[in-house]
Parts: sequence; structure tokens; C-alpha cells
Amino acid sequence: MLRFAKTVGGLALVALGLQSASGFSLMGPANQAWQLPVIGYNLPGDIGTPHNIGEEYRWNTPTNYYAFDQNFLDYFGSNGVWTIEQGIAELNGLANFSQYSSDLTEVPLETRRINYRAQALHLLDLKSIAMGLMLEELGLTDSERYIWTLRTRAVQTGLACPFMVYGVIKLSFDPANWQPTSYINGGLYSYIIVEICTGGNPLAFTVPFPVDPVAPENLPVSNFQTLNYGIFTKGLTRDDVGGLRYSYRTNNVNFEATSSDSTLFYTNIAAGQQLLFTSNLTTFSMQALTNNAAALQTLYPNLGIVSSTNVFTNIYITNITAYFTNYPLDPVGTPQHLAFATNLTLTVQTWFHHTFNNLVTFTNPTDDVWVPVPLPDIVFYTNLSLLTVQTTTVTNQPFAPSGTPPITNTTTSTYLTNEVVGEFFILPTNLCDIAIVSRQATLVSFETNIVVSATNTPTGFTNTQSLTQVIIDNFTNHVFTFYPVDCVVTNVALRQGIDKLTFLRANYDSLVGRFFQPITNVYYQIEVTNNLPIKRWLRRVVTTPDFLFTAFDTTDLAGLALRTVTSGGAFNDANANILEAGPGNIEPGKIFTFNKVGPLLVNVYDPFFIFNGLTESTATTNFIWGTFDGSTNEPVVYPSGTSIASVEAQILFQIVTGILPDGKVGTPYPATQVQATGGVLPYSQWTWGNGWPSLPPGLTITTNPDGSGLISGTPTAAGTFGFAVNVTGGDSRTITRSLSININP
Repeated sequence: MLRFAKTVGGLALVALGLQSASGFSLMGPANQAWQLPVIGYNLPGDIGTPHNIGEEYRWNTPTNYYAFDQNFLDYFGSNGVWTIEQGIAELNGLANFSQYSSDLTEVPLETRRINYRAQALHLLDLKSIAMGLMLEELGLTDSERYIWTLRTRAVQTGLACPFMVYGVIKLSFDPANWQPTSYINGGLYSYIIVEICTGGNPLAFTVPFPVDPVAPENLPVSNFQTLNYGIFTKGLTRDDVGGLRYSYRTNNVNFEATSSDSTLFYTNIAAGQQLLFTSNLTTFSMQALTNNAAALQTLYPNLGIVSSTNVFTNIYITNITAYFTNYPLDPVGTPQHLAFATNLTLTVQTWFHHTFNNLVTFTNPTDDVWVPVPLPDIVFYTNLSLLTVQTTTVTNQPFAPSGTPPITNTTTSTYLTNEVVGEFFILPTNLCDIAIVSRQATLVSFETNIVVSATNTPTGFTNTQSLTQVIIDNFTNHVFTFYPVDCVVTNVALRQGIDKLTFLRANYDSLVGRFFQPITNVYYQIEVTNNLPIKRWLRRVVTTPDFLFTAFDTTDLAGLALRTVTSGGAFNDANANILEAGPGNIEPGKIFTFNKVGPLLVNVYDPFFIFNGLTESTATTNFIWGTFDGSTNEPVVYPSGTSIASVEAQILFQIVTGILPDGKVGTPYPATQVQATGGVLPYSQWTWGNGWPSLPPGLTITTNPDGSGLISGTPTAAGTFGFAVNVTGGDSRTITRSLSININP
């Protein structure tokens, strides 16, 4: 089966019909002097080059976030999202790498299958390509190219190309013992060298092939560039898991930096333990609602305000007035009664919404433990606060004799409210967090606000009537001892592998290119210091996806799916000034762009290769994205909304007539129909192909009412005549087939 080794610009390098190899090879940056394009490295479309054992590059953020932008959603729809997430589920489903057996016998050697209907329709499996792209970004490269690969290329003394001397090495490694190997997922491979001498890069490269030509090729998912029509993967293979295990196992200790968006919590500060006093969150929330940024920072000078917006709202101001009065028809001498008047005043008020970067709120405790929670804004807790309303009245008894002492009545009512409750503190700008050691004191405070108050001395009475109604609000503040936690942005150390990768989906705003809400991810790494493992805590504030899936309309022939870097760099090499290459960490911020041009046929003619030409049979990159499996379910095709029936009509549109009957000069040719199948009905026109020899003299082709073509007439010359017929479908698409007729004398 024909398989392409690499597509460079408009040049397809063909593997000369030999079967491809695959396996466990490590990805890294193009930072080795011998890896030159002339011998097959760092070609257009490559995101890195193969690296040796001990030079591996890997992720060191255990939790990573992915998203789909609007371009992807518009083209692939919910089916596309579902199928990508099926592939991500395979990665999430991996156990901790340290838990696998030494020989990985629990992982299958072969996971690829063929859906023959999808193969006939030229469908490429979206899930399998996406899984391969992600494995490439996790540090595994296409070992088909590198199981046997060139190390050196030089001209023999006194001669010229193609009289060359090559050095060939192995950059594929056994997943059990990590030694260079010729076996990939159980298959033994050898190679041949192709030399071109002149032209574009590469001029020389190796082509691996299986030693046993009838043995099945157990191709890993990381070898996704060899996927052909109708092939899909059911899961990861032994070499895929073996490569990941090598890089991410806990006993693989590498000298590396953390990701550029991570900060280390560092507590070895000379200042030692300090005291922390919390404040009332209820008061702060009300002040933040009604004060602009400048006024709020005047009240809290060290408060960091990232952004502010304001809204205008209508509110009612409620004024309650208490007074004493006589009711109509009260007997003479009756003391005045207590009454209330309520006035509502509608007014417009400006409210502010602020985002803070150093405000830390406290959740209410369920026991004796209090936990600070760094947040970018105030948290409105779901638990309710208690509000106490106390009413005190001093009145005379009705018709009591003059001089009778007044009676004092006090009633207390408790209500549940939804006001913001809790505590907060403002984190100093030179710190990123605090480590609380212990609680030193608990301070309970009461705040009393008078709601209404009234006094009255009824005529004829010496004692005074009065009413006082107050709201009593209590809140608790604490004093803690803590260690300051500094944040180290750039730090390099010996670190263990993270042993497990997790991928989570986040909601993405395609308009502004970021998450709707920043995600704060706290994680730890094991750092080795003085031969001792130490747990180091780090924090990432993630605003953009680590992996973004998108779609774009392009005729770039470098690949069906492109990989780009959004920020930082593809690799972070902590050893840049120490060693020639690696190890290092792979930076977040990857975009997977799926080409949505298909079906697209590309023909390339080049005299240096055997398989070339300008016919449909030699065309490449003819593809349609699909989702399919080994069941009898119909494949899903893209763009979203396209039916499998319409794809079949388009792809399987062909002229099915083969051998035409012979004719005889001077004798009417037996009326013969030329049939087509597929496509969009009705077929509108049959013609003989321009640029080809014509039909035998005396014969014509016409279109029947049923859409078939009819060849008829009386031949006037003998011979074998080759010609082509065309048919046009109802969608104006025209196809051609070459035929021949033998005319006897």
C-alpha cells in the first residue's frame, strides 16, 4: 500500500511502495547541529526533532485545559466535540504510569481497525488524528521516520553524488528497557536509503520496512501521519503508553523549569512568623458596591483592583418614623398610642463591580479549621447570616394614676438575611499567599444601628413614653500566625515526572480569545534536593487553553491538521547553557487547526519518484473528515449537517460501463448504453472527452431520457479506437472514463 513519508510544500516524498514503521520516539526542539533538513529533519510542518534517551521533553503541569473555538463548533458541531472528547478520554483513562507492569502486557500491540465504507468514501477519522496530535504535543514523535534515521551523509573521496557514505542510527526505543530497538509493537524493521542528490530538501532519507512482508504492522497512535482512508484507532498501543511512561514516570528525575505561567509557593522567608488580622467582609462588600475604584483604594490603600465597571440602578430609600398619637374617639385621659409612618423615596444609584487581585476571603468554618481561599472577587456565600432586631418600649399603663412608674418592655426578634458574610484580608503585594500556622484569637464584635426612636409625655402624665428599635449585627474576626508565601516565577530544579496527566474542558470565549473566567489551578511537584524528595506547591492562573481545537479553510499542503504555539515557546530548555540537548519541559498554549477544505485532490509531478503523475489515481490529500468505528453504524461526516448519502453520491459518482461490443464497417452499430452510478440525478449530458481521440468515424453519443448515454450510428472506418466519455450530474459535476471500440472491416 502506498504511504507518504512526508509532504513538503508541493513535494510529496513517497516511500517507494514499502510499508511504514512506527514506535516510541521522543520529541524535542531542533537544537542539535546534525539534524539538518538535507537528511530529513526540521522540515516544514515539523514542530520538533527526535531526541535520544535522556533528552526527553515533557509537560510538568498535571492538570491541563482544552477548549473548542467557534470555528471548530461551526464546522464540526456537537459530533466533532464528542469524537475529540472520546480520544481525550483515552488519555484521561490511563492509570498512573508507575502502576503499569514492566513489560506492559496489559496494553495491546495493535489498536487500528478499518471501516471499509469509510475507506470507500475517503474518510479520515477525526478522533484518531486528534489523539496523534496530542501525543505529539506530549513528547512523542513519529517513529516511522526515526526507527532508522540518518546521522551523517558525506560524499566519498574523489567522487560525487550518489557515491555517498551514510551513518544510520536508531531513535526508537524499547518501552521495557529503553534500549534502541528494531522492534516496534512486536514487528521487526529494516531500512533502505533513498538518495536524490539534487533538488529541494531532503536529499536523502531512510525508509523503514517490515522484515516479514506478510506480518501485520502494529502501528501506534503516535504515528498518526500514516493514517489512511477508513482507518481508525480503538485506543493507545503498547509503544504509546511505553513512551509516555518513560517520560512521565516518577523515577525519571530531570533538571527542568516549571511552565512559564506557574509560580512556586516559597516559604523560606527570613521574616519568619507574622500576625494576620482579618476584617469584616459584610462591611467591605457594601463599601465596594457603592464606591468607585479611587474611593475604595482610599479606604483600603493596599487593595489591588484589576478592573471596575459600573451600573445604574433604581432603589427605594425607606424612612420609618415613629410617633405617638391619640386615636379618634379615645376617652379623655387615654395615653397616646404608638404609630409608624413609612416613606419610600425612589432614587437612582450607581453600583460598582470590581475585580481584585489580592483580596483573600475566608469560608465559614465547619469545625475549628479555617481555610483561606484566594479569589479574584468577593464570594457571595450561600449560608445565611442572622440579624437581630431589638425593640424597647417605655409606656404608662392606660388610665394609671398620675405618678405610676412606667412599664419597660423589651422584645428581640432574629431574622435570616442573604447579606455577604465572612472575613477577608488584603494580601501584601510582595506575597502570593500565606501559610497559616495557628489561630491566636477570636474577636466577636457587635454593631448596633438605631432604626427608629420616639419619645412622648402625654398630657396629664408625669412619666415619659418612648420607643427605640435597633438592629444588632454581630461578626467575628480572627487573629492568625502565618508564614509569608513568596512566589517564584522562574525556577529550575531536579523534578520527578508527574506520573499522571489529566485534561479538563473549559468554556472558551472565541471573541476575546480567553476563558470566560480565569481558572486557578494549585498543584504540586516533587523536587529532589540533597537526595531527598520534597513536595513543592505551585499555582497556575490559566486564562487561555493549553490545547485549543479550531478549524480553518486552507489549501496548505503541509498537513491535514496543523500545530501552532500561542505563547511562550514550544519547548523550555533549562539545560541550554549546560548540555547539547534536553531534557526540558513543553510549554502550554497549543492550537490544533483542522483543515476543512476536503475533499481536495492534489496532483504532484516529479521525475525523481516512481509514483507520480497527474491522474486521479496518483492524487493525494483527497480527504473528508469523518467519525466512524467498527460497528454497522453509518459514519458521521463533516461539515456538521452533511449527510452520508450526499457524500456517497459525490465520492462514488462513476461511469460503470466497461467493455463495449465490436462493430463492423457499413453495418449499423448495435445501440449500446453507457451507464453511470452515484452522483446527483438527473444526469444532464453525455459527451465524448475533449483532448482525446474522437469516437469511431460514423458513431455519436447522445443522452437518453433516463439519463444514460447511447452510442449509435454506422461505422465508416476499421480499427481500434480509444476515446473518453463525459457525464454531467445534477450538481454540474462532470466525470470522465476512457473506453475503446473495435471496428472490424
